[in-house]
Amino acid sequence: MIPKEPENHTKKCSKCGIEKPLTEFYKNKRSKDKTTCRCKTCLRAIGNVYYQNEEHKAYQKAYNNAYKQNKQFKDKKKVYNKTYNQSEKGIAFYHSEKHKAYRKTYSQSEKRKAYNKAYQKTYQQSEKGIAYRKAYQQSERYKALRKTYKLSEEQKAHNKVYGQSEKYKAYRNAYLKTYRQREKVKAYYKAYYQRRKGKTTGKELDTT
Repeated sequence: MIPKEPENHTKKCSKCGIEKPLTEFYKNKRSKDKTTCRCKTCLRAIGNVYYQNEEHKAYQKAYNNAYKQNKQFKDKKKVYNKTYNQSEKGIAFYHSEKHKAYRKTYSQSEKRKAYNKAYQKTYQQSEKGIAYRKAYQQSERYKALRKTYKLSEEQKAHNKVYGQSEKYKAYRNAYLKTYRQREKVKAYYKAYYQRRKGKTTGKELDTT
């Protein structure tokens, strides 16, 4: 049997030089006494300096971002989130006051607004968004809303002021310039002027 070491056994730290009990050292199987050569206090101080270094922070951030883009990590996180959200703990946390306050703050943050704006722009231009919008515009609910919708006096006043503003004029000019460059619009105007020209010629022939 291996004899047990006495409880009052001490060791000198190689960093600070103070004699301390073995409980003040981390375990290390490679060393002779199975503990580190530096005490816990010195190692914590070294770790704090290292982790506060800007170079290490940049490396850790880049590593985390690269790891989060990994497909295996995404699949694992998706499964974990689904399991957690359906568990009693997840449901209780979702309805907690702490999470409600967080959702309210996050929904009003600039980060969330920028994300919503980018997502809506991408979704509206996607096939799914276009198909949904067409189906909704043909629904009975949309038609009923169009009939009952009326602008308030405040909205009418706002629209009148905005329609005369320089911002709206600049936006309209830029939009029309882009709109008239479309091939579909060019073809429409070409056919329209050709029909108009034919009608004018026909009237002149009748009068003569």
